[in-house]
Amino acid sequence: MKPLSSFLAAGALLWSLSACDSWISVEPPPDGSFETNYKPVYLRRSQLESSIRLEEPRDLKNLAKIYYKEGFLFITEQYEGVHLIDNRNPAQPQKLAFLRVYGSVDLAMKGHTLYVDNAVDLVAIDLSEVEQPRIVSRVRHAFPGLLPPDGGTIPDRYKLDSEDDERIIVDWIED
Repeated sequence: MKPLSSFLAAGALLWSLSACDSWISVEPPPDGSFETNYKPVYLRRSQLESSIRLEEPRDLKNLAKIYYKEGFLFITEQYEGVHLIDNRNPAQPQKLAFLRVYGSVDLAMKGHTLYVDNAVDLVAIDLSEVEQPRIVSRVRHAFPGLLPPDGGTIPDRYKLDSEDDERIIVDWIED
């Protein structure tokens, strides 16, 4: 009889706690929306378009996509750029460089051309000479603006006017 009484006591305790609002997590409104806890990081259009550059290799932290081609790995660091790694010897991968591309999340390759999102733009970069990447084309506004990572709605104070092409959201940081 003791196990049954313990089970009933635990059930009664849980039921009583569920009636207490302070123990219940805050749920989003019925329409599923909630205001984000992040604030945007902006770059001016001119800064965005001149920001792609090759940097020293760095540690991998917040990865988004991985692409493998002919023994090389191209790994997107969310909102920051692309790691270039020589993986022809998988036992000893060599970090070659980090390609700074603000606002990047996704990538693809065709031949020696890397296609990557640069926030709202699609950029094609010729990597036939990895030491000297060359932008071969840019399609402005190929993608919608970057959304907050928590999926929340953007407060009015952060919303950009559809006519505002001077400021571009390239990242989100916790507020």
